[in-house]
Amino acid sequence: MIQKPIAAIATPYGKGAISIIRISGENAISIVGHLFPKISLTKIKKNTMKHTQLIENNQLIDDVMVVTYHAPKSYTGEDMVEIFSHGGIRITQNVLQTILRCGIDLAKPGEFTERAYLNKKIDLIQAESVMDIIEAENDLQIQIAQAGLQSKISKTIQEYKQTIMSWITHIEVNIDYPEYESENQVTQSFLKPKIQAFLEEVKNAIVASKRNNIISHGIKTAIIGKPNVGKSSLLNALIKEDKAIVTDIPGTTRDIVEGYVHVNGIKLHLIDTAGIRDSEDTIERIGIDKSKKMMDQAELVIFVLDQTTPLDQDETTLLQSLNNKPYILVGNKEDLGKNQTGLDVISISAKNSTHLDELESKINELFDISSIQTTDFNYLSNERQISLLEKSYEHLEKALQSTITETPIDMIQLDLRDAWEALSEITGDTYHESLVDDMFRRFCLGK
Repeated sequence: MIQKPIAAIATPYGKGAISIIRISGENAISIVGHLFPKISLTKIKKNTMKHTQLIENNQLIDDVMVVTYHAPKSYTGEDMVEIFSHGGIRITQNVLQTILRCGIDLAKPGEFTERAYLNKKIDLIQAESVMDIIEAENDLQIQIAQAGLQSKISKTIQEYKQTIMSWITHIEVNIDYPEYESENQVTQSFLKPKIQAFLEEVKNAIVASKRNNIISHGIKTAIIGKPNVGKSSLLNALIKEDKAIVTDIPGTTRDIVEGYVHVNGIKLHLIDTAGIRDSEDTIERIGIDKSKKMMDQAELVIFVLDQTTPLDQDETTLLQSLNNKPYILVGNKEDLGKNQTGLDVISISAKNSTHLDELESKINELFDISSIQTTDFNYLSNERQISLLEKSYEHLEKALQSTITETPIDMIQLDLRDAWEALSEITGDTYHESLVDDMFRRFCLGK
């Protein structure tokens, strides 16, 4: 794919020893070659760093190191040049502006990796793994990201696709050539055990992938409850910081307040929500609506109760609304009295930060965090990928049910093809352009 050259600073903004300016695109090497009059940029040994000077209109811009990469053996699959300049803010900008004056466009965030994907140097799983490595905060996250980058996970998805495509192909042969009879005749009874066994394999992959996602991105945790039960106090106690406003006035929290805490190395993304109650206050009602939305999106709900008072109808209704979502009941204000909620709660005092270790132990138990840290990392690791794998699983379940009800084989083929398409979206073999654009825009500039 031929694209106009782009350039960007690939190192963080600020002062440092070295800055890297990256250039990629058709004829990128020859376009900037005249800026290095003391060497022939098109003839220097590729992938080898060379010391020279960057000169524009006979004026020295900077002493630099430069390296060239020739298509297709480069990160983007295009001709590339990387310039290593001194790391001052001004000198780095001068080098970049000199490059851009050659008629080269400033790269958009993530555009280098996007070109690598479009030029089939990497797939979407590997592209997302690049960003995961950059954002990794611990060694476990790095291991998961590296597994994705090394194409082990992509290979597994391709094997899944091949399995499904083999069934589709045999069905099409049977439909197009009904007179052809052999041991390869595909019937409902032939497909049923194969889909059953395959579903079990995919189900195990989904479970393992969700564990990877927890390690990579943490657990989205909503702290919910009525006003003035101590939600904000609990958030502050867990993160050991006075981030949320705490008063005796009900309804103080009117928007989402966020914080982070680690439990056995796993990040909890804590969200302190507005107290859920009937309210005539317009601003508070907006906050309550946000709370309900965050509760629906959360992977864990910490339901805070004032244990000094019996459970009321609003709390009973709220508890019933959680359905099958993982939740923990916390009875706050143990310093003021015994548990009167009639429920089995973890009794704490957020004000005095007592028994928070019991809450952390419950989270550890609920998500089996200890075993997560020793799991096999060669699975998917983000919500986009996992949701598509689950979508594929659902189509396979429909296909299995159709074999049981003896639905015509050509109808079963439709569900199998939908399952195959969902897997193709994971790796980006098929994709929606707007989704891909949005994904790469979240990358840092110069990557």
